[in-house]
Amino acid sequence: MRRASILRICWRWALLGFLLILLVFTLYQSLVAYRYQGWSGKKIPIPLPDGYYDYSGIIHCHSVYSDGSGTVEDIMEAVNRAEADFLILTDHDERLALADGKEGWYKRSLLLVGEEPSTQAGHLLGLGIPDAVWRFGPEPQEAIEDIKELGGLAFIAHPYHPRNRWRDWTIRHHDGMEILNGDTLWRMGGWYRLGVELLTYPVNPFYSLLSAVHYPYRNIRKWDELSQKRPVVGIAGSDAHGIIPLFGKGRGIKIPSYEAIFKVMKNHILTPFKLTGSLQHDKEIIYDSLRQGHCYISFDGLGDPRGFFFSASIEEQKAIMGDSLPLTPRATLFIQQNGPSGTEVLLFRDGKLITRDKRTIFRYPVSRMGAYRVEVYLPQEFLPTRKRFPWIISNPIYIGRQLITSSLEIESPSPSEIEPLPKRFLMVDDFESMQEGEWTVESDLASYVDKKGLIDRTGGAQDSSASLRFRFKLASPKDAKAMVWCAIGERRERDLTEYDRIQFWVKSDRVYRILFQLREHDSSGGKEKLEAWGRTFKTYPHWELREIRLEDLYLLTEGTNGIMEPNRVKGFFFIVNQQNTRPGTEGTIWFDDISFIKERVE
Repeated sequence: MRRASILRICWRWALLGFLLILLVFTLYQSLVAYRYQGWSGKKIPIPLPDGYYDYSGIIHCHSVYSDGSGTVEDIMEAVNRAEADFLILTDHDERLALADGKEGWYKRSLLLVGEEPSTQAGHLLGLGIPDAVWRFGPEPQEAIEDIKELGGLAFIAHPYHPRNRWRDWTIRHHDGMEILNGDTLWRMGGWYRLGVELLTYPVNPFYSLLSAVHYPYRNIRKWDELSQKRPVVGIAGSDAHGIIPLFGKGRGIKIPSYEAIFKVMKNHILTPFKLTGSLQHDKEIIYDSLRQGHCYISFDGLGDPRGFFFSASIEEQKAIMGDSLPLTPRATLFIQQNGPSGTEVLLFRDGKLITRDKRTIFRYPVSRMGAYRVEVYLPQEFLPTRKRFPWIISNPIYIGRQLITSSLEIESPSPSEIEPLPKRFLMVDDFESMQEGEWTVESDLASYVDKKGLIDRTGGAQDSSASLRFRFKLASPKDAKAMVWCAIGERRERDLTEYDRIQFWVKSDRVYRILFQLREHDSSGGKEKLEAWGRTFKTYPHWELREIRLEDLYLLTEGTNGIMEPNRVKGFFFIVNQQNTRPGTEGTIWFDDISFIKERVE
């Protein structure tokens, strides 16, 4: 009994000692946080050369339309308090704020609406895109081309996020990538830093968030690598949700706040044009500046960066960030910064440090071609921790390189591009003599499909007299996780060993993205299971000839062997669902001359 009593006393003293240490640590960190002010001279911007304006903004933010905690109005109040000129809202896989007419000016700040589409390789940001009922393709290149088709900008989001990193660097035509992502920065700090953040946040939110910042080595290294091949615009994504989710959507601890995140990190665009308060005019200025890379990233929580300017000149020819110039003996870089005494500018060429300087304004003669960019560092006394990270990160100026731009002309495939009569050909249906009941229509219980009138005798593709008509209406479920879908297809066993693709004509009453699904038997493990393969495609309000190669289909079902067996096909369907089309959508799609083909026979 005496020994047990001694152990209890020891445990009590150990616990008391731990609590005492925790209390001292908390008081110390709180005192440090309370005393931290950043750079006190942050409200003294200096004029920019050549009549440029510097506008600050927030990119990548979530609202109650997806997994954020704030309404659009709440978020825009925070943007105004953060003194940002614009915010680009990017809810997951939706532009409902745009459909609801939320885009526009809110006091001093402009709200623009984009989207964060999910792909098989990670997340993108689609900026400057109009509303549409169809969703972006699941494959990354497909999604980028969708964004480009709508005239938008495509950025890779949080490329090295610990839970959802980007996994396909073979993509083409994207405009840029997030060099900094708020959610990634806060998560990558480790448990110790997370504990410090939680303890100090109530005392000084800026200190709490800035203390978690570290130099984004992997992002910067990848950015420098890509920028040596073509322009890649670097941006900062706040990825603000206004909540730490703990108990499901909309429930949790509402920190860090939108306002705190917005004040800590911003994007700054440089433009010779002034924002006027006109939505369309100002939207074009902001998106054009981002498209051209006329922007830089700043931790505004450390101090106001306005006055920073990075340009290049050859006699009368001038360029700023994102632009290019030929390499001549007279090419010169110009750098201006507005930091306190001791602020250091680092100049990089193709990711390698070539010089550093502590002057407010200096010039650097260029003797070699490359992608030149700048990082600006405040003196250590203005940083919240011993970790050194840049106050400002510029976009590159490209000297002496023939650059490939990210612009992409998207054209629908024309009939002449697809061989209409291959060497091996299996006509499924040309709908000239089709009878009711030969094709199957299905839907979930809440959605609607027209089971009558499947044959449209008013005409089809290539002057034919009939086509298959698919009329549908997707339900609008209250539960966001509920599946809604409508489908049309045939349930017929076929041996497709001798064929390598399906070919068909298709048109619709407006643009949709739909899923082609091929179903076959999985005979592995001695038990028959249905295995589904698919690929999405878009339809347009005119007849188009489409081909989908069987080798391009991806697996849709789990728990199967993942090996396509074309000799055991069970059927195929064309499906409209919520993954590809907005719930509540209704419309009509027509098909004609559906066939399986093999283009070349050895």
